[in-house]
Amino acid sequence: MDDYSIETGEELVRIARKAITDFVSNAKFDRAPFAKHSRKFLQRHGIYVRVEHWPTRTPRGSMGFVNPSMPLGRSLIEAAIGAAEDKGFVPISHRELEHIVVEVDLLSKPEEVRGSAAAKLKKIKTGRDGVMIAYGYHAGAVLPISASENNWKSEEMLRHACVNAGLDPDTWRREDVKVQKFTSQVFRELSPEGPTEEMIFG
Repeated sequence: MDDYSIETGEELVRIARKAITDFVSNAKFDRAPFAKHSRKFLQRHGIYVRVEHWPTRTPRGSMGFVNPSMPLGRSLIEAAIGAAEDKGFVPISHRELEHIVVEVDLLSKPEEVRGSAAAKLKKIKTGRDGVMIAYGYHAGAVLPISASENNWKSEEMLRHACVNAGLDPDTWRREDVKVQKFTSQVFRELSPEGPTEEMIFG
């Protein structure tokens, strides 16, 4: 994945916020106004949208796709909507719009991590990598920024990815479980509807 400029990152964050605002403020969400963005951003790579309460930075929802099935412009809108109604939280209301900040994580193409459990742990680096676990119909991920914020080592990342997938924390150790790693470029609002920064973590 090529690096995005801060200007492009700011535009993506702004689009995600607009999608969230429209979704929570209207009884029926209209995707038509966002069609131009779908035509502009045709790249295909993973993306996550995270929403946090401001200024506490406590999570309010997240949604995304590690393995994208649609162009970035479309997946950005779907991820933003999903973050607004993340079932792990109370849905975001229009009254909260002045009290949330929006973050967009752009993900590199996932790379499969093979080998024994010990070999997998050595190939995953906290502060650089995120991980995804896939087993049957179950899939769960941990973003690089989440691992960095929580200071999780590689085993903790894999265990949390399993839990996010609804699996036993040690499922990643099975030989028939698919483990992937990826990196990310992260842009977020410094304050509600404020300027955007690129986050440097590690």
